Amino acid sequence: MSSELGYLHDATLTSLAIQWQEGTLTIKINLYEDVKNIIIKNLSSLTLTRDFSWGESFQINEFLIDHNRIRIELQSGDVITIIGELAETEVPK
Repeated sequence: MSSELGYLHDATLTSLAIQWQEGTLTIKINLYEDVKNIIIKNLSSLTLTRDFSWGESFQINEFLIDHNRIRIELQSGDVITIIGELAETEVPK
């Protein structure tokens, strides 16, 4: 089963942080006025491009989830592929 987090279209990707010993990845996204942290646990793979083939942009075009595979396409044409479990999204205070 796959799904799309369509509400993240045009959100700004600000950082990816790996907590190596815990096997987690934190994706920080600015969504209009909110900052969202998306937590991936049991991280086993992370691949990405950062060559701006469509021009420089940090906004999300698509955020797709298919079981334990997460694919984030940026409006720059770059793609981040993650294998792990979507644990939670949170809005830091």
